[in-house]
Amino acid sequence: MNIFLTATPFCKAATSTAVALAMVLIMAAPAKTHEFWMEPETYRADIGQNVPLRHFIGQKFKGESYPFVPDWFKSFALTEQSGRSDIKGIMGNDPAAVLNFEQPGLKILTFHGTPDKLTFKSFKKFKTYLVFEGLEKILEKYEKTLSQQSDFREEYVRCAKTLIQVGDGAGGLDQATGMPLELIAAQNPFALTKGENLSVQLLKNGKPLEGALIRILTKMDPENIKPVRTDKEGRALIPLVHSGPYLLNAVTMTNKGLPSKDETWHSLWASLSFSIR
Repeated sequence: MNIFLTATPFCKAATSTAVALAMVLIMAAPAKTHEFWMEPETYRADIGQNVPLRHFIGQKFKGESYPFVPDWFKSFALTEQSGRSDIKGIMGNDPAAVLNFEQPGLKILTFHGTPDKLTFKSFKKFKTYLVFEGLEKILEKYEKTLSQQSDFREEYVRCAKTLIQVGDGAGGLDQATGMPLELIAAQNPFALTKGENLSVQLLKNGKPLEGALIRILTKMDPENIKPVRTDKEGRALIPLVHSGPYLLNAVTMTNKGLPSKDETWHSLWASLSFSIR
């Protein structure tokens, strides 16, 4: 594959500190933070240019980056025209990778995380979380039962994607990469400009997900979060109202049956980051 990785090893103490800080951040999310995304230093790179890539946890395009820790993901990969390759890094490094591309075109970077767990201590907090993420149907179906419970356990998996355009032009298209929840851009966003719309599709286990909430954030106006819902084909139109970086987020949640105090909820978190002129 046409990718090269460079990294500067941390000393053991620095690595331990970075990993410890990252663990605190991960354990706090999603209770206190609502986004996980990957962000390259530049979304438009020249051939041969080093591009640091960071993982972020936070809100509204503000957050803390955390290091390369293989135990925290099932896959961390590059997909491009020539195929797919794993992104390899050095334990504890932040940025998680430094990319260098030999060939032009659209580069798809994906992070499929390992499961993490979280407990909400009250129905009020769990309800606020469900409403924020557009999961009101769970409340419509189970609110009477849930309102009598406490200690809501959740197991969640993060599925992040970022797009980088290398070289002149805007060749190439985004595609499904096999993550369990995945946002896919129907057009190359680097070919679009302010005032246009980007069509995206949300897939769950490879199938379109209807009625899911996609939250739209822009780096130019991060306080102004726009929600859209997916249609029967899992598609939604994203209005491109600003130039610069965008972050899209979607969450889905399921359980195995009627909720009980012993039930664990399972959620998938998808994000897609890119930039337009």
